[in-house]
Amino acid sequence: GVDYWTDITYLSDCAALSKDGSTLVLSMTFLPQINYISLVDSRKVTISTNKRVNWNDIRRKDVGRGLKLYYPRIISCEDYFVVLSFADTKYTHLHIFDSNGSFVCDVKTSERLRDIAYDSAARLIYGVDIDSDIYTYDISGLLM
Repeated sequence: GVDYWTDITYLSDCAALSKDGSTLVLSMTFLPQINYISLVDSRKVTISTNKRVNWNDIRRKDVGRGLKLYYPRIISCEDYFVVLSFADTKYTHLHIFDSNGSFVCDVKTSERLRDIAYDSAARLIYGVDIDSDIYTYDISGLLM
């Protein structure tokens, strides 16, 4: 039931590649969903983080107004994936998933982040907020 020409915006996503290059992970911008796609055997796994939201709910929203952002950014972080989450309207969260798609933890921030990046040498996540201020997050204790 997806029409490419009318629904492509709703399928916006961000992508990150696993450390070993075997898996492409997509965070859906307008759906509460993370997709793991194996580049070895084409196996696909979908993780829905809010089962009450369905495709028809999304398609009824205007792209300019009322369409909720869920996961506008994903980064690979060692053997984990960190997703910038806008599911909460008051706080920005970092949702951490392992390489198999299991939810590891939720890191709530008090900043209003718009982007994230990972520094593997320092093992820090950098966040940029809406005013272009930079914050650092040491999540090495969460990555076992």
